[in-house]
Amino acid sequence: MDVVQTIASAAQLVSAMVTAVGALEQAAADTAEAPRRLQVLEDFVSDLEVLVQQAKQKHAHKMHGPQLERQFQSLSRLMDQLRANIIKARRALKKGKGKGLARVVWSSVVGDPLMKYIQLIRDDLNWWLELQKLTENVGKAIASTAKATPSLVRVKSEQGYPVSEKCGYVRDILERDDGHRVVLIVGLSGIGKSCLARQIASQPPGNFVDGAIEVTFGRWCSRAACNGSRSEYHKRLVRKISKLLVQIGSMTVNEDTSKDLEDVCCLLQTVLVGKSMLILLDDVWEQDIVDRFTKLYDNDCRYLVTTRDEAVYEIAEAEKVEISKDDIKKISKGILRYHSLLSAEELPTVADDLLDSCGHHPLTVAVLGKALRKETRMEKWEKAISNLSTYATCAPAISWEEPVPEACLESVWSALVQDSLFPIVVSKLVEGSLIIKLEYQSMYHMHDMVSLYLENKANDAAHTLLTDSFPEYAALVAPWLFIFGKETMKGPAEQKMRSFFSLLEFMEIEILLGSTTQALMACKSISEFEASRLGFSKLLGPRIAELISVHKLLSLLSPKLLQSSFSKETMQISPYLLKQQVLLIN
Repeated sequence: MDVVQTIASAAQLVSAMVTAVGALEQAAADTAEAPRRLQVLEDFVSDLEVLVQQAKQKHAHKMHGPQLERQFQSLSRLMDQLRANIIKARRALKKGKGKGLARVVWSSVVGDPLMKYIQLIRDDLNWWLELQKLTENVGKAIASTAKATPSLVRVKSEQGYPVSEKCGYVRDILERDDGHRVVLIVGLSGIGKSCLARQIASQPPGNFVDGAIEVTFGRWCSRAACNGSRSEYHKRLVRKISKLLVQIGSMTVNEDTSKDLEDVCCLLQTVLVGKSMLILLDDVWEQDIVDRFTKLYDNDCRYLVTTRDEAVYEIAEAEKVEISKDDIKKISKGILRYHSLLSAEELPTVADDLLDSCGHHPLTVAVLGKALRKETRMEKWEKAISNLSTYATCAPAISWEEPVPEACLESVWSALVQDSLFPIVVSKLVEGSLIIKLEYQSMYHMHDMVSLYLENKANDAAHTLLTDSFPEYAALVAPWLFIFGKETMKGPAEQKMRSFFSLLEFMEIEILLGSTTQALMACKSISEFEASRLGFSKLLGPRIAELISVHKLLSLLSPKLLQSSFSKETMQISPYLLKQQVLLIN
C-alpha cells in the first residue's frame, strides 16, 4: 500500500466514524444501546491507529518528506483527540444512568454532557476530512500553476531540425499514462536520433511539470572504451551522473566527483523523489546505464534513450521507435535549406544529388549547409559532392583515441588541406556537432558518426597523410599519429619516422623533432607520457650520435625534448660522447 492509498483508507475510516457518531447520537437516550455504539466508535479509532502504524513502518525511509510527515501528524492528533473525547463521553454516559426524576434534574443542571462530547467528536472528524479535501485542492491548484510555468531545467533543441511525424508519435507515447517508462529511439549512427530526442525534450509534454534534462554518455562511457576496467567504467559513470546532478542543482560544479557510484546513484534517487521529469539519456552504449535509471523509484520520471547498441535494444519494458532512411529523407532538404540560408527556389538542382551522396544524414547535411551558406553557384555544389569522397572524408578518418589535442587536429588538417584556415574549419565542425571542444581544455571529442563511419578509410587516410603529402607535412603529422592514433595508425607513423632518420632528411627531421616535443607535452597522463617517451627513445636513441656527427642538429634538440624523450636508463649515448660532439659542432 502506497502513501496515497494509506490516506484514502484513513479517509474511509473517518467517514465511517462520522456515520457511527450519528448512530451514537440517536442512541444517546438509550442507556443500553449508547455504550455499544460508543464501543463501535472506539474500535474504528483502533483500526485507524493500526493502519497508521503499518504505513509508518512501510514508509519509514520516506519520513523525511515534509508533506508526508504533516499527514501522519494530523492523523496522530486526530486519534489523540478522539480517544480523549470518547473517554469523556463514556464517563458522561455512566453519570447519566440515573432513573426518572434524578436524570431529568441532572440534565437540567449541567446539560447533556454526552451530546456535547458527541458534537466534539463529530467536529474533529469533519475537520480532518475537510483538511484532506483542502490539501488535495491546493495541491491541484499548485500543480496546475506549475504545469503552465516554464521549467528552469531545459534541453536545447538542434537548430534547423524540422518537426517530423516521428516527433509527434514519440510525444503521444510519452503523454500516455499507461506507457512504458523507457522510450528507445534507435537507428544508424548520424541518422538524427539525438536531434529528434532533443526536439522532443526541448518542449516536453505537459505531464512533465519539472521539465526535461539531458545527459550524453557516448562510447567514452562504455566498458569497451575502458578496456574492460570496471573501476574506470564506474568513474566515468560517476562523472556523467554528477553532471546531471549539477544541472538539477543538487551538486556544485567544483564538488568532488571521486565519489562511489552507488553513493551518487543514491543521491540521484533522493533528488528525483516526487519529480515528474523527462530525462534524455543520449548515445547510450551499455544496458547497465538504462537499468540504473529505471531502478529509481517514487517518481514520475520517464526516460528517452537514444542508442544504436543492440544490447540496449533488448530492454524488455521499453517502447522502441526506429528512425529509418525514409524518415530522414523527409526532413533532410529542410535542414539543408536552414543551414545554407537558401530558399527552396534558390537551391541548385544538384542539391538532391548532394543529399543522396551524404545519405541524408542530418549532421552531415548541416555541416555541408554551413559550408555552402548563401552559395548558389552550381560549380561550388558540384565540388562539394566531389569532396565528400576525397579530403573531406579523409580528414577525420584517422580513428583517434579520444580526446584529440587541438594541436594534433590542426597538424593533420594542415597536411590534408594546405590552403584552408584551421580555426575557420574547426569552428564549422564544432557548430555542426561533428566535433566537441572540451571546456577548459584545448582538446576535442569527435562525434561517433565521424570515427565509426569513416574507420574503414583509415588506410586511405594514412596513405594520404604519410605518403602522398609533402615530406614536411608527413614529418609534422607522424609523431601525433604515433601517440594519439589507434593501433592501425601507429605502425605506418613509426615507419615514416624511421625513414626520415635513415635518409638523414634534416629539414624533415627538424620538423619531426619539433612536432615530437609538442606531442609529448600534450599527453594527458603520466602513463601515456611514459609509453610515448619510451617509444620515441627507441626510435631516436640509436641515431642521435650519427645525427650530431654529420649535422649541427644539436641546437634543434631542445632540452625539453631530450628531457622528455630519454630517461637515464634509456639514454643511448654517454654524457662524455655527447660533450665531445658538442665541442665538434661549436
